Amino acid sequence: MKYVRVETDDQEVRWINLSQISRVTMATSATTDDPLLVVFFADGQAETKFEIDGHSDLNRSAINRVTTVLDRLAVE
Repeated sequence: MKYVRVETDDQEVRWINLSQISRVTMATSATTDDPLLVVFFADGQAETKFEIDGHSDLNRSAINRVTTVLDRLAVE
């Protein structure tokens, strides 16, 4: 199993199991222009999604960490 460690400004550290991710969506907040990352998991339950709002430096760093790891693993 491969994990990515994510630390956000809500004082939580999470290890996301990459094999459990079904989809990741990157967008920009309509109200603040901050980046927004939403991770959906393989169980298909909308309530188990993980969102990172890039309103802080720490959260933007977490978004960059997740996207960097996914980009490295991506198959073109």
